[in-house]
Amino acid sequence: MKNISIFCLVCFCVSCSSPKNEKNSIYQQGRRWDYKVIFYNSDKTIKDTCSLSMEVKKGNFISFLSGQKNLTYSYRHCCNKNMTESTGVEEDSTHVFIHPPRLDCFAFTEMTPMPAISLPIVIGSTKELTLKIVKSTFSELSGKTISQYQKVVGKENFKYKNTNLSTYAIEGENTSFVNEFGKYFSTFLFNEALGFVFLKYQNPNGEFVTMTLEDTNFDNPK
Repeated sequence: MKNISIFCLVCFCVSCSSPKNEKNSIYQQGRRWDYKVIFYNSDKTIKDTCSLSMEVKKGNFISFLSGQKNLTYSYRHCCNKNMTESTGVEEDSTHVFIHPPRLDCFAFTEMTPMPAISLPIVIGSTKELTLKIVKSTFSELSGKTISQYQKVVGKENFKYKNTNLSTYAIEGENTSFVNEFGKYFSTFLFNEALGFVFLKYQNPNGEFVTMTLEDTNFDNPK
């Protein structure tokens, strides 16, 4: 009975504190981001296109245990498939990060740091990271620990609908397994109202993919 009471008290405290944090957060339950995805050849000609939606869903047991919000990607005609992927987003007073799409032809996105930024934002700040991959659709990565580097390089304007958004540019790369897999690069643009509005990943062979925000269901740009 004592254990049940403690569990109920913890749940009550979490439910009491959540509304205040949720109100000030970017990644709130029910919000959706729609991205246009373009795959490019190394000569910058278009190889393929598709649509990707990202939505914060109601939390589940796994998201509760991990301390993250439940994030779902809906792939529409990506990699010649329609798929859904459940993962997570973490947001608090010290940082924001989202797990990128990682299924099928997006598996290589694990090679570079996740879309993330520390708060308060400091231009020039850097991070050296390690990522332990238990299992990956990029099968060669399963069981490996990747070393990565990330830097907030400056500010950039991002055209969203009819508005020029102020964003912070974050660049990343893998610093291990370069001989085995090559050098992968990423660039993310982060807006303080809409979150990550642009993601770019480049493979060692020069091919790259961009994910550009086209719409949301909550617009609050600044």
